[in-house]
Amino acid sequence: LGRHLGPDQPVYAFRASGIEPGEPIHEDVPAMAAHYITEILGRQSRGRFQLGGHSSGGAIAYELARQLLHRGMEVSSVFVMDTAPLPLSMRGIQVKQPEDLLILAAHFKERAPKAWEGFVASVMEGSPFRQISLVHAQAFSAYPPGRSRVPLVYIRARERDEVLEPHAESWW
Repeated sequence: LGRHLGPDQPVYAFRASGIEPGEPIHEDVPAMAAHYITEILGRQSRGRFQLGGHSSGGAIAYELARQLLHRGMEVSSVFVMDTAPLPLSMRGIQVKQPEDLLILAAHFKERAPKAWEGFVASVMEGSPFRQISLVHAQAFSAYPPGRSRVPLVYIRARERDEVLEPHAESWW
């Protein structure tokens, strides 16, 4: 993506806090967004922000935009890619233990076996990603994004899966 946008449009990617020992695991979406805002503003203190995220990252990008707008900053667009309507709990999806994540992502078993194997390994006992996966799933189960004037563009894969609603884009 960055190569196609050119040097005048920098692209920054963030990974979840809590992966490295000693890093905090943020337990709700607003706290995750606030953490990333600190990192973003450390690199670019002002300007028009274009944000984006895939899956749960789309919800974080949305919350980032809400918080930046609340601070009086300009957000020109937010690209949300294949992000389910939230909170997940409103659709009866509950995540109480890491193994519940396997049920949520079971459709990957046949469609993307290698991704499925990696995901299974990440939530198994002893995996460093087990706790962060659980905390994040619980955060998205509880996060009600609310309506906002966020300039949103929803991008949806042609292939539909069992996790997203048939027309999730109409919810956002």
